[in-house]
Amino acid sequence: MLQFLLCVQVERLLQLIYRPHNVYCIHADAKSSAAVRNAIQAISSCFSNVFVASKSVDVHWAEFSLLEAELICLRELFERPEQWRYYVNVMGREFPLRTNQELVKIFKAYNGSNDVDGSIHRYVMHSLFSVTFF
Repeated sequence: MLQFLLCVQVERLLQLIYRPHNVYCIHADAKSSAAVRNAIQAISSCFSNVFVASKSVDVHWAEFSLLEAELICLRELFERPEQWRYYVNVMGREFPLRTNQELVKIFKAYNGSNDVDGSIHRYVMHSLFSVTFF
């Protein structure tokens, strides 16, 4: 879960998706104020299975820093003692369209497979509209 501005959204998201048998990593963007970072830390301290990533990066949409924040959480999740089988990345402003029960059914149907969506939209748009004048 990546978070930049509103810790209220983190609270609401956790209320929707929280299950005691899951593990949650929250990455607080380096641009977040100290008050937001403290509030997110306070929220995570209420749960043994919710933690704030130890490293923060300055996340910019559609840049590597977004992936870097995800990788930080993944690395720290692998270092934790809890066993988990699926990873779902959710931004602090996103809310799930499926219930936890529906997600579990989908994951079981995947049987260990991945569902990774990618886009070359920025590359294609840049290629189409970049013109060199001599």
